[in-house]
Amino acid sequence: MADTPNLGMPEIEQNEVSGDVTHNEGLRIIDLHGQPVIQGQQLAEPGSPNSGDAWMINGVPTGTDWGANGAVNQIAHYYEGIWYYYTPNKGWAFYDVSTAEPYTIIQWNGLSWAAR
Repeated sequence: MADTPNLGMPEIEQNEVSGDVTHNEGLRIIDLHGQPVIQGQQLAEPGSPNSGDAWMINGVPTGTDWGANGAVNQIAHYYEGIWYYYTPNKGWAFYDVSTAEPYTIIQWNGLSWAAR
């Protein structure tokens, strides 16, 4: 299956049997990037996330789910009771609502996450 180059959205292949699954995955990715907000930076999954919450895994994860999935430096997006992981492309940026600063933007520079 091919993915789009910037957001990594899956493309529905001709005659795909479960096109709805591919389409729904694309909608989750659009949901994450359409309003690029993270709840904070953590190495372990939070205890009671809300559907739609996203977290930056800034380093090697230690949490049960995050660690088992090897989600190093990825964005973890919680949706309908399941964690989805996205490997960032250079330039991905998210507003971090956990900081006291009014506009803390965290951006992937190709090697690590950094405030800009």
